[in-house]
Amino acid sequence: MTAPTGNGDVPAPDAGAAVVSKPKRVRTGCLTCRERHLKCDEGAPICQNCRKSNRQCKRGLRLNFIDTNCQGPPQKAPTLEWKVDFVDESREIASEYVGGLEKYGAKDARPSRPSIVQPQLQATDMTGMPMFEYNPAAVAHAHAQAQAQAHAQAQHAHAQAQAQAQAHAHAHAQAQAHAQAQAHAQAQAHAQAQVQGATPSAPNMAYQPLPSIQGILPESYPQVEDHKYDAYNTSNHATQDSPFSNQQRNSISAYSQQQDQDDPAEGRREFLTTQEETLFMQVFVEEVGLWMDSMDPMKHFSRLLPFHSLGEPMLLNAFLACGARHLVLVNSAYSEEKALHYYDTATRYLLKNLQNPNRDTIVCATTAVILNVYEIMSERALQRMNHIAGARALIKECGWNARSSGIGAACFWLNVGLEVLSCLHFNWQVAWDPDDWGIDMDFNREIHNGREEIWTHRMLYIVAKVANFRATIPRHQEQDQRDEEMRRQNRYGEWQKLKSWTDAWNDNIPRTMHPMAYLYPQHTSSKSCFPEVWLIKRTTIVARLFYHTVMVLLSQIHPYFGLDNPEMHDMQHRHSQMICGITAHVKDRGVASVAIRSLAHAAECLTERREQEEVLQIFQKINKETGWRINFVFKELKEKWNWHDEPQPPPQPVAPVSTSLLTSPVPMQQQYGQYPTTISSVAAPAPAQPPAASRRPPAGMVNPMFANADFTMPSHPYQNVYVAPNPVTNQSALYYQA
Repeated sequence: MTAPTGNGDVPAPDAGAAVVSKPKRVRTGCLTCRERHLKCDEGAPICQNCRKSNRQCKRGLRLNFIDTNCQGPPQKAPTLEWKVDFVDESREIASEYVGGLEKYGAKDARPSRPSIVQPQLQATDMTGMPMFEYNPAAVAHAHAQAQAQAHAQAQHAHAQAQAQAQAHAHAHAQAQAHAQAQAHAQAQAHAQAQVQGATPSAPNMAYQPLPSIQGILPESYPQVEDHKYDAYNTSNHATQDSPFSNQQRNSISAYSQQQDQDDPAEGRREFLTTQEETLFMQVFVEEVGLWMDSMDPMKHFSRLLPFHSLGEPMLLNAFLACGARHLVLVNSAYSEEKALHYYDTATRYLLKNLQNPNRDTIVCATTAVILNVYEIMSERALQRMNHIAGARALIKECGWNARSSGIGAACFWLNVGLEVLSCLHFNWQVAWDPDDWGIDMDFNREIHNGREEIWTHRMLYIVAKVANFRATIPRHQEQDQRDEEMRRQNRYGEWQKLKSWTDAWNDNIPRTMHPMAYLYPQHTSSKSCFPEVWLIKRTTIVARLFYHTVMVLLSQIHPYFGLDNPEMHDMQHRHSQMICGITAHVKDRGVASVAIRSLAHAAECLTERREQEEVLQIFQKINKETGWRINFVFKELKEKWNWHDEPQPPPQPVAPVSTSLLTSPVPMQQQYGQYPTTISSVAAPAPAQPPAASRRPPAGMVNPMFANADFTMPSHPYQNVYVAPNPVTNQSALYYQA
């Protein structure tokens, strides 16, 4: 404390103490530190905090909405079942501040989500009447215009009543919400009116026949009246401007604009609810899917895919079409119209999805494979093969091969299996080179039990190689003897390689793929001419039939030795007896597709009359219990056996084949009778009047049904509707469930 002076005055403070230091508010720090709530050292050009954290040191003045850059919200490409919409609420938030809404420009009048189908077409149904089209792009455009008009009115009112900014902002937010709700309700009402007012029409695609096959088939088909397929004519449509390229715009057909009867999102169901659909699905699962899964360990077609089809109308209609077609072939009480309706609906779904670049390629390929099976079951199969090449092209588009798993493997092996059986029948080369399948032929792997399907796939590969070798047998000899000998030596080397593969396969397969029992003919209770061979698993039966068929074929196509050679004759006789023994006593109704083709090759080798008669009885039993149209086999075998003057065998089989080939324990079959399946490529459907032998397709050619089964070719399938998918698409639920 300062002592007073003599006169009582207090001394004056120093001049330096007169200035009082006050805290200063720093406003020159960088914006980055302000956002991070850190003290900025105001270093230039980069402060210390931004330098340490490797951040952008932003400078400037930001108060409220000043110096704020407003950018449009991000958008994501929609999928087939798009359920998410991105909503920009920045305008609504800015309207709560004085002058905040004026910082935004006029809102773009654009749809909230891109539209998949851009061009608008005037579609017509089968009666020629125009159908009202629901255009998602037009609805979204009207929705955006309503929103823009509401914002314009709000800005005008805000300029007139700036003093009441807070109250007006609240009213504007309510008006905007009301306008959006009203526009959304109008869009829903518009779509509902369209769905209720328009009935689904049959597909309008011009069916693509096979000119290379027509007229040369070994069978003719009854001309059944089918007015639906004759009425399919492609009509001209006017298109509007579209962002699609000219090539894609020209490929758009009426399918892209026809509104489905059931919206895919609304088509999901927990279970089937009608008796008709339940019956058709049961027939497919218990009869058709049974043989489709003969080489699939997961049994996708009969156990997994039916459940997934509840959420995929396209897949569900394909299943129901196969079930309905199967019933039509068995019982005349069922109308063909039902099967055609489901087939048309599934085809319409498929063709519409093929125009969507964001489609689910896995579901499309699976549906095409099932529709191909429907066409195989059709009575005029080869005349109406619209999906056989398309299914192969879609399989290649998905990249499925022998190394695939899940549903991809199931579709691949079913597709190539049907082709191999077709090539065995017509003596064609396999269109899909077996060396390009990507199969693992290392017999030291997968030797444990439970992996029988892997070995079945390997044997199918060997069958395909043998089919190609058999189809390429030289028809003429070389003029130069040296060239002829060299060619024969090369083919003998290939024959030895195929024979060693087959023997190695039989030596390395698991024990579960060998017979459980083998009874000689004199020891069987059925009094059959053939031994009883008991194989347990279905895929094992298929594999063994393939194996014995290969051995029979190899004995017939030796480059040097004919059947007069004792070794070749013994090999042919031994393995043909095994094929006949397996098919005569098997009870599994899921192996008949392979059994028919194998038994036909084995029966040609029989010389004893009693054995020949029993084989005919086996075929009759297959025809009776499975319904497969195999009457053409009788004519071919009788010509081979020189039975030209013999009458037709009796329609009913007699005692020697005592065990039922395909006995069905399912009680439901009593409701719809016996159930046939007709196949064209596997065992070509029998005609009412077999044609002359001169009409048989030429041997040695590459399978003509798959000549253009690739979307990279100019004349690819689905020529007028196909649009290439985007490189990045969402994986289907089928991929993960598999």
